Amino acid sequence: MIWPGWKLYRAKPDGLAKSKVSNRVVENINVLEGWVYYIDHLDHNSINKVRPDGTDETKLVEGYCWHLYVAASCMYFDRRDENNMPQVCRADLDGGNLSLLVPDMSVAYYYQGQVYYNNTQELGIYDIPTGSRKTLARTYTNNVSVDNSGIYYWAVDQGEFHHINAADGADSLIMPGGDFFNYSRGNLYYMGIGANEKGPYHVVNRLNLAQKETTLLIEEANEYFDSQGDWLGITFKQWHEHPETVDPALLDEIDGGLKNGFNESVGYVYTVGEHL
Repeated sequence: MIWPGWKLYRAKPDGLAKSKVSNRVVENINVLEGWVYYIDHLDHNSINKVRPDGTDETKLVEGYCWHLYVAASCMYFDRRDENNMPQVCRADLDGGNLSLLVPDMSVAYYYQGQVYYNNTQELGIYDIPTGSRKTLARTYTNNVSVDNSGIYYWAVDQGEFHHINAADGADSLIMPGGDFFNYSRGNLYYMGIGANEKGPYHVVNRLNLAQKETTLLIEEANEYFDSQGDWLGITFKQWHEHPETVDPALLDEIDGGLKNGFNESVGYVYTVGEHL
């Protein structure tokens, strides 16, 4: 499922045979047993479902919802309360039996019958069968991933990526620095910093955790181009450190910015099979 223009489409893995499924502005797409579940951005982040052929589109849960995970016979998500605080909730696949699981937390991940939750002070785990809760880390976390080897997370305030061992619960540092982390099948994908004769630029790296080997996958161009894709001859370094050297003809008369200047921007890297 892809969503050009924020609309929901269906396509083969190679991008062919694309067809529109919904005109809703969608986020948090999940697919399970012949249904596509999503959050409707323009309807106050309500949760909806639709058939892959675009039929039977139905609203399931009202309210400002986010971080949707659909698994087995339930939906797990966080929902804002009257004080605009996220609350970890569950609901049946038809939207019924809505219930609160963890107050004042957001859903960080779902894995094998357990919901991982966090806020700016804590990362914890909610065991669905027993309803028990356990604190895993007392820090601000992001980019949480879980597999049989344990829990992976970005410690925001420390600027570090960590691993909690599934066997003994030991918390260890994987690496400092970096951004936009995504752990997948023994590899950590993240944004790093590189440099060449034109100055610094962002890169996408892959760290193999078993072999502790880092591979450079993508280099971001560190200069600006116009709407036709032609280089303007202005590097990031020049623009940020010596903007007075830029040709005035390239500047916007209103705000002083580049009036036809664009740049590449690296963010999260997702893996689908053998593809990025």
